[in-house]
Amino acid sequence: MAQLFLFGLHWSHAGNLYYDEVLTGEKDELINYFNQHKRSDVTLVKIEFFGPEDMPIEQYLQRPARIVSEWWRQDCGQASKAHGT
Repeated sequence: MAQLFLFGLHWSHAGNLYYDEVLTGEKDELINYFNQHKRSDVTLVKIEFFGPEDMPIEQYLQRPARIVSEWWRQDCGQASKAHGT
């Protein structure tokens, strides 16, 4: 069974930045797949390597998606309290 690795994929479209996380066997495979399947107005910005699929939880929790989701949850929670919901 092949080892899978977690990569953070930063890309842009129409002036907006986006982020996805992808499990793949190697970085070159991810780059080739992205370039072959993207729309012409989408640009690859950066790829980050996080580690193997079975990385320790401490390493997994340092991903940007985790940090952004924590911020989003806190921010939405504050907004809900302000609106009495």
